[in-house]
Amino acid sequence: RDMSGSLSRGELRLALGQLFVQQSPLMSRRADEAMREFEAGGTRALTLSQFSQLVHALVEQQQQDALMALSTSDLLGALRQLGLEATGEQAAAVLKKYDEDRSGTISLSEFERLAQDLSDYLATQ
Repeated sequence: RDMSGSLSRGELRLALGQLFVQQSPLMSRRADEAMREFEAGGTRALTLSQFSQLVHALVEQQQQDALMALSTSDLLGALRQLGLEATGEQAAAVLKKYDEDRSGTISLSEFERLAQDLSDYLATQ
């Protein structure tokens, strides 16, 4: 945008928003995490090559997440296999809480957060 040949954090958000028309909160968080990694290495902006690598990684992660998505009924089955008695209504409520991108399913990365929270909860019981 400023013709510097590199992208700042703000420019990165704008570019990703244009590439991924419905940019999810999860995608925004991943972009922020990636930018923090670059900044930790002393870089305050991404080169075109680094931006290309980031977009490729984000698209790949998004595709993997889509393949691993759990519906309410999948989640209900998983909870029951863990020995947790749950109703369809309770599974729907859990899905709503952890479905950060509001896709109606829980992706692999969203499930990882649910699993961590569940593990933390069970450790206190």
